[in-house]
Amino acid sequence: MLRCYEKGKQLDDSESPWCRVELELRNKNRLLPWDMLTRPGQYLAGSYPCLAFLSLEQNKLRTTQKATSISLHCMTNNAARLSGKAINVLMQLHQEDASAVVDLLRRGGIPKRLEAYEDNLRSMTGNGIDP
Repeated sequence: MLRCYEKGKQLDDSESPWCRVELELRNKNRLLPWDMLTRPGQYLAGSYPCLAFLSLEQNKLRTTQKATSISLHCMTNNAARLSGKAINVLMQLHQEDASAVVDLLRRGGIPKRLEAYEDNLRSMTGNGIDP
């Protein structure tokens, strides 16, 4: 979250040119590097294109790997909530043969919400995701 305000005017100095810019970063869906504490201006400059003028070097935070893990976790929870009982019944009908149950339920491709993370999924599985 970016906050910009005229600090001088906030302090009742209508002639003050003092403008304050604050960047709030959270570690939800991303890992925040310790480097941010020693070079905060580069992360501020890299956070929004309009702030690029603040530093010649801009550092941008990467979110995809952690977002992929979170999306996989959510997908697994949703699948268990929606299909867990059905899978339980199918396992009993097929004498606990998980392979037979998976063959019955499996469909090609990946969920639409994971398409943005397809490259990360390939690196996590070591080969790829079959269409």
